Amino acid sequence: MISADLCDYLGAANLPPLRRHPLSRRHRLDRARPKLNFQVIYDLGCGTGHLTRILADTFPSSKVTGIDSSREMLSEARREFPALNWQQADLTSWRPPAPPHLIYTNAALQWFRIMKLCCHR
Repeated sequence: MISADLCDYLGAANLPPLRRHPLSRRHRLDRARPKLNFQVIYDLGCGTGHLTRILADTFPSSKVTGIDSSREMLSEARREFPALNWQQADLTSWRPPAPPHLIYTNAALQWFRIMKLCCHR
């Protein structure tokens, strides 16, 4: 907590208190993405597909495919976002059919035991 004396010293006595405003995932993605068009995008470890949908909305001219190893997660993704592409695969052995223009992953790589192998591929 910042004391009133420090606020006076900094000239911040009349400012509203500081609050944390965590950025939404979509806002972080919007800020991080380059202004490019990608033809083929893969979302590795897509889970229920919410970020895959954001990728598809953000890059409407791209073919976006969500990939996950869980049937249950992909079933939910297919139910909620039937217009998107979904693929069940083990990410440790998955290979794209052609070189992708963008690979996105939010929370999948920490599950790999040997990160070096993953990055080498």
